Amino acid sequence: MPAAILGAEMSTVSRYVLKKLLATFVPTTLGLCFVFFVGASFRLLREEDLSLAQVAMALPWVVPFLLPYLIPMAYMSTLTLVYGRLVADNEVLAFGSLGIRARTLCWPALWLALALTLVCSWLTAQVVPYCHQQKQMAARAVFQQLFHLGHGEHWSRTFSSQGFDLYVRRYRPGQLEGIVIHYVLRKNDLTGDGRGLSTQLVAKSGRIAEHSETQRLVLVLEDVTVTLALAADPKDMPTGYEEVDKPGTPPEIKEELGEEERSRLASDEPIRLHLERYEQAIALGGVRRIKETDYGSGDLLRARHMAQARAGLAALTGGLTSSLTAMDDRDTEAGMELAMRGVLSLAALLITLIVLPVTLMLRARSPLVPFGLGLAATATLFFGPVLLGRSLADSTHISDFVYLGILIPLLAGAALSWLAARR
Repeated sequence: MPAAILGAEMSTVSRYVLKKLLATFVPTTLGLCFVFFVGASFRLLREEDLSLAQVAMALPWVVPFLLPYLIPMAYMSTLTLVYGRLVADNEVLAFGSLGIRARTLCWPALWLALALTLVCSWLTAQVVPYCHQQKQMAARAVFQQLFHLGHGEHWSRTFSSQGFDLYVRRYRPGQLEGIVIHYVLRKNDLTGDGRGLSTQLVAKSGRIAEHSETQRLVLVLEDVTVTLALAADPKDMPTGYEEVDKPGTPPEIKEELGEEERSRLASDEPIRLHLERYEQAIALGGVRRIKETDYGSGDLLRARHMAQARAGLAALTGGLTSSLTAMDDRDTEAGMELAMRGVLSLAALLITLIVLPVTLMLRARSPLVPFGLGLAATATLFFGPVLLGRSLADSTHISDFVYLGILIPLLAGAALSWLAARR
């Protein structure tokens, strides 16, 4: 067959395979998005903190947040179904009889995987952090209720994510009566035995301070009775806001505790204090850590460079401990999140290198067979190394272990491609 004719045939075949890939990939992605959208809807509706209005505000940002994870799974399904059908219908054999090798059929999948890699890189670097911020903003809007209560009685809410309960017996603009606040401090600096400190405040009256915000609530309480008791089980303690706002027992309460009260508390006996006036600050966010959902890639890079600079300065000045702390708290976290973004961005391409050789080597009569084995190969050779690398990075504080999620799939894909070429 002349080279010009063969080239035209190959171009036609590439378009044919690409159309099949797109025709399968688009509905598969939409289907996965719908399933996860429904699941996210139920999860948000079950949250005690959120009303229907907050759920409606948060849901539009859920799917873009999940796309970096859904796209590789949808593409894996697309590859196994499309190429499995080509093998089952003997189309690969027919193309081979025309001089078109099986590897030629793989180029459309590789080019599409490269395009998806670029899309996932943009999603993880920019879109996901923005969507997470908008979702969190919609969820935190529930706290605005505290600033616009109006008139009424018996208002209560459990803020499970922030680790406290709030009850108001009677309220009107600018005035609250019968206030009960309960929370558990993870950091107990009174007895020092590692157990949490259950704290309950009962105030006759109070008001919301003018400098309160939707991220931080400040209650000015009058005629307050404070009850302190050791928590039963540290594992059951919620994540308290005191970890963010002011770790440990508030100083106003500590000043009222003498040696007798501390010894009674250490012996598992609850103690009560009375305060004429007390300001209770509550941070309404969670514990702030560097996460891929919090910051853009540029912010993470800047945070990592600043941490490295601080660590280098501390090492030069002999501050070895501060150097290790800086590296552990900032550089390691930022490095792991950046590495995870790189792995997620390359997921579609890495999965392609694994799934295509497996599908073409099987030559199964049913496309469901390569789908099952392709899923197993992806879980073993891609997701397994990703989880292993992240686990090693968390335990050793060496972020480079995350790149096992790239190295192992690359080596496995090369080995599988070599085996497929020999068949």
